[in-house]
Amino acid sequence: MTPILLGILIAATLFGALMWCGYRAYETKGLAQYANLATVLLTIFAMAALSFESETASRAMGAQLCITSLVAMWSDRGWSRLLPLALSAFGAVLTLGIPFA
Repeated sequence: MTPILLGILIAATLFGALMWCGYRAYETKGLAQYANLATVLLTIFAMAALSFESETASRAMGAQLCITSLVAMWSDRGWSRLLPLALSAFGAVLTLGIPFA
């Protein structure tokens, strides 16, 4: 029961962070807009690569997701910096290949 609840918590956190970055991509201009848009697209592509069980694509998307989400975090202010940081952690997990271990 606990692994299921933990999985739901992780998925809800990633979904919330994805929605926040999508909102920021719509709301902001300049570097923040591009970083958040790239973070949203890379998260979706990384989840698709994970669904197709493509380890190479997942690792590549994870590495790029780490970079873009850190730029998105840097361009944000306040408590909302934690949301792109959650996506950066997801990218780090993919880069390390933990889902395929």
